[in-house]
Amino acid sequence: MNKRCGANRGFTIVEILVVISIIAVLLGLLLPALSGVKKRSRKMQEINAIRQVGMAWNLYANANNEAAIPGYLEPAVQDYWKVGYEYPNGATIPPAPGYGAGVPNIAGPWTWRLLPNMDYNHEMVHGYRDEPDWDLLQMAGEGEIIADEPSFGYNAYYVGGWWAMVDFNGNEIPRYRFYDATIPSLGAPGGSARRVSVVVRSVAQIRRSSELVIFCSSAERPPGEYHKVEDNVPGSHMVVPPFLADQPQWSLSPLNPGTPTIIEVLAGSLSDPISVPIGRYTGFAAVLYADGHADRQAPGALVDQRKWINIADQGAFQHLE
Repeated sequence: MNKRCGANRGFTIVEILVVISIIAVLLGLLLPALSGVKKRSRKMQEINAIRQVGMAWNLYANANNEAAIPGYLEPAVQDYWKVGYEYPNGATIPPAPGYGAGVPNIAGPWTWRLLPNMDYNHEMVHGYRDEPDWDLLQMAGEGEIIADEPSFGYNAYYVGGWWAMVDFNGNEIPRYRFYDATIPSLGAPGGSARRVSVVVRSVAQIRRSSELVIFCSSAERPPGEYHKVEDNVPGSHMVVPPFLADQPQWSLSPLNPGTPTIIEVLAGSLSDPISVPIGRYTGFAAVLYADGHADRQAPGALVDQRKWINIADQGAFQHLE
């Protein structure tokens, strides 16, 4: 009788608590690993998405005599050229004559120009937002978000160019920024400066295609230090190099000189707010190069100006406007 009772004995409270403790420890060990796997998976999705954007960029060039898609079009340029970019429903995106006074310039950035080459698959440019309902985005009138806050910023100042209307011999014509930049002559100090365009207008001009950055994970950041950002921080349609002309934008953090993943966003630049490389998911930025290959880079590893400016002959290259 006693043996039968012993055989049916249940778990004691202590035994149950021990089992629960073991399960909790195992979960504590497994959850970070599972989180890491998820982040690496999302990073791979981001790399695949930036490759698709690069393919669309090349399709545009192939259809336009090897021209690099313009980096940014100010409203007056859109009006002058009578551009006719469209929403998926066929409606034309109008220029924004009031841009700068609260009216968004939806047709200015690269996004709505390249989306037709991606069958309007907004997840290729908006994957971080976790908002897969394209119709909802359109119905909410959020074309501005699609335009201004994609996952990837374009090297817009130095590839394609930032276009505005300028006075030329009494006539207003479109011209891109840094059209006629000044750089020091090679050779002895004090030599005469030379004028040159530092902007790539044609894919055929690119001489270091495996090094020149075309698109990069990007976000607008106020001055401060950054290693990575929250995954859902809004992106930016452009990204700037460490220097624009001779004005510093961002650099390696002086507090962490041996850590290339830490950058310091600087104040008083030509770009305000500053759109810089950022690392989503893993602390690494997704980067697409002119030859079509994509990889992940620590943002601080992109301080070499040769990665941003086609004619740059040194990592610390600068020019004057």
